[in-house]
Amino acid sequence: MDDSLPLAGLVKVLHQIRDVIIIVVLVVVVLVLLLLVVLVLVAVLVGPCGGGVPGGDVGRQLLQVGQGLGAQLVQDAREELSDLEKKLKLMLVQNSSKNNTKETAISKT
Repeated sequence: MDDSLPLAGLVKVLHQIRDVIIIVVLVVVVLVLLLLVVLVLVAVLVGPCGGGVPGGDVGRQLLQVGQGLGAQLVQDAREELSDLEKKLKLMLVQNSSKNNTKETAISKT
């Protein structure tokens, strides 16, 4: 009977992981669909010859805005990763100092 408790916990964790994976996949699908819509709009506005249609300027502007947004998203992601790296290093330093303190206390006894 005691063996079933860890298995129940494992099953619960696996269900949560499955839910997270489903959410991530749905978000990726939605982002890909939005990207496709933007690309179709740009292609329609620019025209087959890349500017033969009067709306070509609008298409180029949309493309420039999309490129700017993409660059901003990349920059934001870099900043987030940098912040996470700093926090992780701080946690490692704090954990290391705690371990050193414990080792010193144990060696004194």
